[in-house]
Amino acid sequence: MPCKDKNKKRIRNQKYWPQWANSHKECRAEWQHQYYLANKEKLKKRASYYALHRKPRKDRAYWNGKRQALKRGATIGPISLESIKLRDKMICGICHRKVREKELAFDHIIPLSRGGAHAEWNLQVSHRSCNAHKHVGTLPSQIRLAIIL
Repeated sequence: MPCKDKNKKRIRNQKYWPQWANSHKECRAEWQHQYYLANKEKLKKRASYYALHRKPRKDRAYWNGKRQALKRGATIGPISLESIKLRDKMICGICHRKVREKELAFDHIIPLSRGGAHAEWNLQVSHRSCNAHKHVGTLPSQIRLAIIL
């Protein structure tokens, strides 16, 4: 039997909510179950919409790199992740093996923490595991920057 709390405004109060939630666990579980039973189709529709429209991991990688570059005051250039994949032919810049799409990560050749730019010329394709093992180092075999005079 669900409990009835007449003071709903008090429940919504952020200071009171943790106390209320701890003392009314059974009520909350009952309300959630009743809501689920009444809105099964709506919840399924919402879940399928989210699965279709969520941002893929590749977009998040781009924005996370840009955010970190802004935090460090690095120069930011125009970036096309697709052109980096084509340029590197999906070969890891660290271990020089083929990279599958689900293992794909983009690595800063000169790390942002060491003054590297967040630009297309400073990014390369890599495996997530290779990029994690590299940490902030720069491997001599990895430096393939073209020097333009």
